[in-house]
Amino acid sequence: MTFGKIPALNLHPKYLVAGPLKREFVILSDGKSRLDILGGAGAYAACGVTLWDQPVGLTCRVGEDYPHEWLENLNKHQIDTRGVKILPQIIDLRLFTGYTSAVEHETSNPVRHFARHTIPFPSILLNYIPPQDTKLEIEEIQITSPRSNDIPKDFLDATAAHICAMDYLTQSLLQPVLRSGEVKTITVEAQSAYMQPEYFNRLAAIVSGLTAFLVKEDNLRLFFRNRTNDLVEMASAVANLGCEMVIIHLSDGNKLLYEFTSRKKWLVPMYPSTRINYHSAQAAFGGGLLAGYRLSFDSLQALKYGIITESIAAEGLHPLNMFDSLPGLAKARINALDEMIRLI
Repeated sequence: MTFGKIPALNLHPKYLVAGPLKREFVILSDGKSRLDILGGAGAYAACGVTLWDQPVGLTCRVGEDYPHEWLENLNKHQIDTRGVKILPQIIDLRLFTGYTSAVEHETSNPVRHFARHTIPFPSILLNYIPPQDTKLEIEEIQITSPRSNDIPKDFLDATAAHICAMDYLTQSLLQPVLRSGEVKTITVEAQSAYMQPEYFNRLAAIVSGLTAFLVKEDNLRLFFRNRTNDLVEMASAVANLGCEMVIIHLSDGNKLLYEFTSRKKWLVPMYPSTRINYHSAQAAFGGGLLAGYRLSFDSLQALKYGIITESIAAEGLHPLNMFDSLPGLAKARINALDEMIRLI
């Protein structure tokens, strides 16, 4: 891998994605593996947008040891990485995922998974710390989160932005920066660290003014613990904070969409595809949703774009695999999805 200077790009992005990059190590339940590859929510979300429309600007922070050729590969797919701040230090961006079945996985104990499949243990994973072992306080900013001065000025000429699951302060502070430019559409993926009952009165700082707030069912249920068990009531309460739509990633893989203006609720199943990636593909949903909304300005249509994007991302273990899909496949899947939508 090379760590040289990245060629400058000036793509004048139409979209902006703020989200982390990772170095991923994946072992499937059958022993197949992809080790030390481009990953992270930022990469998946940016590729999710680019599947439908482009160019996209990506912003986050990485260390000087992050493979620059991976950033160059993103550039080749109309993802402008000028907003990726390379810090003069080494940052641990390793993320291991080991599958115990076709769908169940864990991010801890990589030694056990390598031994079970008699795969040589890579030295780069020595002293690996699972992400759940790193506690994050609500007032703490992650080292990988972008700061406002990391964002190139022309990125703010974009009209739409997606903020991946990141710390509370970054998600709240980035929004006024984006709105100071031309960004009119902002979507946010909730992070579990602040979806805690004790932070109930602080969610408005994240949600107010959003086009869409994306959240996992288990995180939302925890957030509303001892208040209500009704998911629709939860979605309505979040939307009342000033959000156009709330999208819940249900634990069975389906999506629940609540639209504030119409008060309509839709249940849309995940697209039936051959999935091998259950750990990162969901991050691509946010990118597809953002592109779908800017192309249609319709909540339900945007949801369909997100679902199909996630289905395509789930068929591979690398975000750039999305671009290997057959021409016309994505739009064909959207048409097939129409028959599966249910208004509730």
